[in-house]
Amino acid sequence: MRATKQNYLAILRVELDDLSTDIEHLIDQCSHGRESGDISENVFLQNLATFKNELLGVHSFQKILDQIEPAAYPSLEEMIEDIRERFESLEKSHGIVHALQIYVNRKLDKVLRYVTQ
Repeated sequence: MRATKQNYLAILRVELDDLSTDIEHLIDQCSHGRESGDISENVFLQNLATFKNELLGVHSFQKILDQIEPAAYPSLEEMIEDIRERFESLEKSHGIVHALQIYVNRKLDKVLRYVTQ
């Protein structure tokens, strides 16, 4: 079970790196939209603020994962529940946009399916 928990965290980190890359691509697309005149400066700045907030949330969540010790949890499910609770607390205390919680929960569930099937 310990290997499963460690694998879960390793795969989750890969998924979070992928999410960061996706957000960075959205920032690039937004920049191109502003440069081409497809979006206004105000819309660009609002989008940029949201995307930067999401990146901050992902990076902060990665720090939470660095603090997780798989052996301290009796089961994978209990470890995941603690991770969820820590992220929800982070979201509230750091003003992270709620949309990121949806993305993170999807990643948590996706990796769980992967390691248990």
